[in-house]
Amino acid sequence: REAIANAVGQGYAEPTNQVFSPSSAGYHAELEEMYPYDVEAAKALMAEAGYADGFTIDMPQSGRLSEAIYAIASASMAEINITVNHQDDGADFISALLTPKYAAYFMALEQNPNDFAFIEFLLSETAVWNPAKVSDETANDLIEQIQFATDDSTRDALVSELGTYVLEQAWFAPWYRPLQVHAYN
Repeated sequence: REAIANAVGQGYAEPTNQVFSPSSAGYHAELEEMYPYDVEAAKALMAEAGYADGFTIDMPQSGRLSEAIYAIASASMAEINITVNHQDDGADFISALLTPKYAAYFMALEQNPNDFAFIEFLLSETAVWNPAKVSDETANDLIEQIQFATDDSTRDALVSELGTYVLEQAWFAPWYRPLQVHAYN
């Protein structure tokens, strides 16, 4: 995460393992180290899953995104015997992600400050950036409760629970959070 944040963000990115922004009730600073970079632990998990010898995965690559991301990600995955075949879908890059053509991909997505808008963008069964329409009973229940919560404290507690749940289930593997830069004259 740090290598990617430094290489890609050039001082304007911070490593993270969470999809919710720090301004969200779904973000938990104390959980930032939940998944440390540990090659030996990753190899053990691969072996436990029946992939001790690794596997090959196709992942999209776009010239719109930094080459450094792909190089670092491929090198990191190679350490645990995952070979990445990068595919360039050209102008169809986004539609290939959303069909979904790939089991895994890198994409820089927003961290909307409105928790429910963000949930509908990324986590719900019908979210645009849930192209495989992954459904989970616990997450669906929390999302429904968040949608119909009548007060901010209840909603924040539910969003907090959802943020922890999504992180514990490792739904995503975020690398960094880009920082916004604004210039004006």
